[in-house]
Amino acid sequence: MKSKDALDSLLKKSYKMTINNLPYSKSSSFKTELIIYFLCAIFIFSIYGNYFRINVFGHDEVHYYENFHFKLFEEGRWINYLLHDILRAIPLTVWSIALVAIAYLFFFLLLIHTPISKAVCALFATSVVSSIPFVSQSLWPATLFPSMVSLLFLLSIRNSIGYKKTYILSGILLFGGLQNLYFMIPFLFINNFLSSNTHARTIFHHTLWWIAGCIAGICTSLIMVFIITGQVGLEVADWRQTKPLHDIQSAISNLHYVIRSFIEHLGNFTSHLWGWFYVLLGSAIILNIKLRKHYIYMLVVIFSVAVSYFAFSLPLSPIIQTRTLLPLYLAIILSLVVFSNIVFFYAVNIFNMTILCCINLTISSAYMNKHKEVTDHYYNSIYRTLDRDASQYSSIVLKGQLPDEQPYAYFFNSAPLMHSVIHALGASSYWDCRIGTRDPRCSMELNTTLKNITAMDGGELLLLIDNKQNIAVLEFLPSIDR
Repeated sequence: MKSKDALDSLLKKSYKMTINNLPYSKSSSFKTELIIYFLCAIFIFSIYGNYFRINVFGHDEVHYYENFHFKLFEEGRWINYLLHDILRAIPLTVWSIALVAIAYLFFFLLLIHTPISKAVCALFATSVVSSIPFVSQSLWPATLFPSMVSLLFLLSIRNSIGYKKTYILSGILLFGGLQNLYFMIPFLFINNFLSSNTHARTIFHHTLWWIAGCIAGICTSLIMVFIITGQVGLEVADWRQTKPLHDIQSAISNLHYVIRSFIEHLGNFTSHLWGWFYVLLGSAIILNIKLRKHYIYMLVVIFSVAVSYFAFSLPLSPIIQTRTLLPLYLAIILSLVVFSNIVFFYAVNIFNMTILCCINLTISSAYMNKHKEVTDHYYNSIYRTLDRDASQYSSIVLKGQLPDEQPYAYFFNSAPLMHSVIHALGASSYWDCRIGTRDPRCSMELNTTLKNITAMDGGELLLLIDNKQNIAVLEFLPSIDR
């Protein structure tokens, strides 16, 4: 009871003391915000400074494929398909910078009309773009960019076209790119959900149109795939290890799988905050409810967004990767925001967002450094082995596999992952002719001569050249084979 009275007293005393009318000079307030903006810049540059030194981006980035049909067949990404040539015409480093800038602007503007300061909006945007789902997805900058521009466009027109058309249009646009981003769309209406006019019926109507937008997006993708290719339906890639529903038992199994995945991914994030996450979460919820009783509706929206992508995955239950979980992480971050500009809550928000940014910096920097370390290892090994620029060969063929005990065997032995390395070197054509691959070109007879040998991963990487066909063969042999 005493704690409740203390909170009431705090609210009454500080109600008129917002960050915009503090009893000290405006210059002091400006200096505080300037420090926060500078801190945001440090966080972002510390993570994305690697962009200027990365040689290899995401393994199936558009720049590494002259033909993007497979993503159209497998995932219905018709917008990425139609923009393929344009996206490939601009260097990936340029796309990387543009992506982070556009994403930061979107997440900053997402909360700009809520009752929090611009400094908190800046830290919020920083915490999102520094989160591991966004950072890992940012290694596909050209692929992600059209979807982020779509989100920014939808944010700018949502009030003029209304929430019903926004959900439908967002479904059409985002399912043509990265469909997981669609499940963040309810957050475009945060200001509405925080309003005292929000009722259970409001949430119900938004839910119905959210589902309708999802259906519209799926149908549009299927129609575009049929129009462009004549194919009916999508051919889900084998690596996704889907488990389609076909009876009650499979439905229960899939339900258990998505629940386990949700708990696992949620636990991966909260484990870095130990028990403090639940302290911060509980405090933010109590303060928000104390400030506005109808915040409970906002909590419903936050929880719905957090679980939405997992619910969407239920019919097929594919592998759920961290880079697809931006809706979950965005919901977690929003749950720690106290929607008030009162000085005390301003300080609470600054503290919460700074803690998140620090944790993100640790996790995301390690991720980026690991990616660079592994990809550069093979990029540089192959670069040293080749006797000329990769673009001067008609094709580059890869043979041999690393023993499983090698730390990077998972990467080198993967045809899609090595595809990105070979094409990042400038190769125009890549054949993966390792055991188990099905490339028909591998049956072609080659007359090769040994040109170079480089030590690599406890073995040797051989360069053999077929001069007549101008084909380079890179073959790895463990030391025991030599």
